[in-house]
Amino acid sequence: MLGDATSVIDRIPEIARIPSVDELVGTFRDLARTHPRLFRLHRIGTSRLGEPLLMLSTGTGPQHALLVGGPHPNEPVGFLTLLHLAQLFVEDAALRDGLGYTWNLIPCMDPDGARLNEGWYAGPFTVDHYHRHFYRPALRNQPEWTFPVLDESAYFDRTLSETQAMMRVIDGLRPRFQCMLHNADFGGAYFVLSRKIPGLADDLLQIVRDFDVPLELDPSEAVGWPVAGPAVFVMPPSPELFTHNGRKTGPRAHGASSAHYAQRHGTFTLITEAPMWHDIHPADSEGESYAGTMRDLAADLRREVDEMGEALRRVTPETCSSPEVFPAAVADTLAIGRTYVHRWEEAADSSDASRPITASELASTRLTAWRTPLRAAAMLRRLLRVECEAGNHRPVVRAELSATEERFARAANGVAVTLLPLRSLVALQIAAILTAIAHL
Repeated sequence: MLGDATSVIDRIPEIARIPSVDELVGTFRDLARTHPRLFRLHRIGTSRLGEPLLMLSTGTGPQHALLVGGPHPNEPVGFLTLLHLAQLFVEDAALRDGLGYTWNLIPCMDPDGARLNEGWYAGPFTVDHYHRHFYRPALRNQPEWTFPVLDESAYFDRTLSETQAMMRVIDGLRPRFQCMLHNADFGGAYFVLSRKIPGLADDLLQIVRDFDVPLELDPSEAVGWPVAGPAVFVMPPSPELFTHNGRKTGPRAHGASSAHYAQRHGTFTLITEAPMWHDIHPADSEGESYAGTMRDLAADLRREVDEMGEALRRVTPETCSSPEVFPAAVADTLAIGRTYVHRWEEAADSSDASRPITASELASTRLTAWRTPLRAAAMLRRLLRVECEAGNHRPVVRAELSATEERFARAANGVAVTLLPLRSLVALQIAAILTAIAHL
């Protein structure tokens, strides 16, 4: 068994790039072929575009651990984590067989989406280059968020083929432990648990400190969720994700997560969020009111979202060459932005809004107000460039591409960030997995 956090990072080499889907799958196939006594490779399903979905299993324990990389295709750090963990299993029999687990590794949950991000996987790791090749699926096209919900108040049954493959795996393994290896692009590290476990939040916090990774204390995605400790949150039940202050937030856009689905088997799920970039200018909240700041940022985001929404409306009848995924992804990102606007406006009118805003609240909200329209502009730019490169030179398409290029350039240069070492992020995720298992 691996010892303290230092021993984890000491056994991981420096990492310069993220593998493509073909490289990732090829390496997992090679491991199974080279070490047939250690590894078993299974095909668990097929993606919507026909990619084989693979799972590599090793170990001899009676309990099952399920580890999943790339639950979102713009979050590929988990690819690296599973590659290096598999190599540790080759080298360390005590880790592989001594913890009482059979380990099941799904290297890439959404290969179709990952291929639309591959342009940035090899670097350079800059904000501009990342977003020039950025793709984040609409919620209805995300395997991780299309698990079924049978509650009539939030019913959802439009599961994707990748989701169905995961459902079969979860039902077949009935894992005691599941880890979804997310990574935030910007901000800090945080964790989401399917339930509280005494002492786990403190140990996860210590791991982040050991690897000198910044913390995210107030992630926009987890506002209002139960808190297990600093930067550690508990996933609410699926129906509650679609209400705010007791009211539905809008039409049902997606289903449950893998964490919700696996709860039927008593599975404990850990979600890791490890940032690739960190803002080198920490937010200074001194003297700023919560209400005023939230209103200002809501107004800024509303303006950006409305402008791009109008641009998308103007070009939608003219787009004929682009795959449907990009218009859907842009529209979904703008819808998420509108949700943030409404929540921030409500927060500004709340009973405690006269207080000063904290530094962590300010940093998280500013990040969301910058990142959301940048993501939308990045994908709208890709959509319009495909149209023009295919010969669709209608005036409205050319005009919107020019305006979007300008908006994208301004936003991509709107923040100064530093890249965190990929090696540290991989070590953090592996250490978090082993720490969580030690608490079960």
